[in-house]
Amino acid sequence: MSPLTIPIVPHNPAPVAPLVSGLARDIEIIELLATAEAWDNRGLGVSRIAQITSRDKGQISRCLKTLLAAGLVDRDPTTRRYRVGIRFYSIALQTQEAFLVMVSQRFLLEAVAFTQETAHLNILRGSHLQTLRTEEARTATRNATEDGRLLRAIDTASGRSILATFTEPELKDWFREHQNPIEATESDVLEGSSPQVTTYRRLAEELVIVRERGYAIVNGEFAAGIVDAAAAIRDGAGRVVGAISVGMPEARVGTQFAQLGLVVARVAQDFTRELGGSPFMRDASAADQAW
Repeated sequence: MSPLTIPIVPHNPAPVAPLVSGLARDIEIIELLATAEAWDNRGLGVSRIAQITSRDKGQISRCLKTLLAAGLVDRDPTTRRYRVGIRFYSIALQTQEAFLVMVSQRFLLEAVAFTQETAHLNILRGSHLQTLRTEEARTATRNATEDGRLLRAIDTASGRSILATFTEPELKDWFREHQNPIEATESDVLEGSSPQVTTYRRLAEELVIVRERGYAIVNGEFAAGIVDAAAAIRDGAGRVVGAISVGMPEARVGTQFAQLGLVVARVAQDFTRELGGSPFMRDASAADQAW
């Protein structure tokens, strides 16, 4: 059976212009229609969107009419509120991320079975990490409301496992663009967490350890009292496309940090093989009896 393949996305996309173009303004509106507020209220009206974006209502109305004509938004004839359109979902289903979500379930369940903890599929979005899919254990240690939230990549095991695959020039460029200087906002850092990486030198030192191990471990930096373990996954072209992670209470992990990391790395290896990539764990057999 031939391996699964993922649609190729250019590794070095063209630079994006500042958010001043009409397209950028349209994207801003679509992103608002995908927020929890829009979902809870079954859409957003022109006045509310104008209030959030600090833009003129006439301008917002014209943008929405264009998006409506293109099928990218829908409008409720009764409430006159707008929401994301079905065509947008159709486009989204053709993305690399949608493909990953589709094939990830059995590997996340594999991680749950090994660890009895909730497992996540995560991707890097600029300076932040985003969860695409979660499979919960019977007793979840992480609040489900955190799923989909953007968090600083360097505070998470998934972020570090992905960054560890960057070359030195790539890492320096990434840090210069996204994290220099690092300014954590209230929305970036979970209550009670204690981020430790604040400089490029500290990040580079951490990533050396991640490369040697084949997985990343973060203890209490992402969430208080939680040991976060993650390993990167690759596609058939060898590109890193995301990471598998598991968070476990520190009290349950005890001193078995390596065992947890090896289990997660083994699952990432299986996922990589399914995508047609080459397993890259140095000692895959060690995970068989790790947990």
